[in-house]
Amino acid sequence: MSLAPEAFLARELEICYFPLGYITNWAEGVKKSDFKPNELFGGTCPDEFRKEVDSGPNRLLNHILPLFLALPKNRSCPCSKSLERYRKMKILPNDFRLWPKVRRENKNEQVFNLFLG
Repeated sequence: MSLAPEAFLARELEICYFPLGYITNWAEGVKKSDFKPNELFGGTCPDEFRKEVDSGPNRLLNHILPLFLALPKNRSCPCSKSLERYRKMKILPNDFRLWPKVRRENKNEQVFNLFLG
């Protein structure tokens, strides 16, 4: 339901990130219906559509999986080096697990906050 926090985290960890979403209930609120707890979409999904809705994730996976398998093993994208300039300036160490310690000790906190908040 959100993409921004994940995108920032992926950048900080130099992970390639491509958000993918699909609509599961595009008619929410269009038709008045009674809410049924513990049922798909609170019971608002008509039975004739339930089978199609249930098969959605598998159909999506069938389209996406070949794309993941085709990704190159060695990345040449900018994702893998998104924080390289900060490592070169000695603001960040190479090991991201040390970043919290560096942040506490960093004398130039304002520069550090520019990219890690």
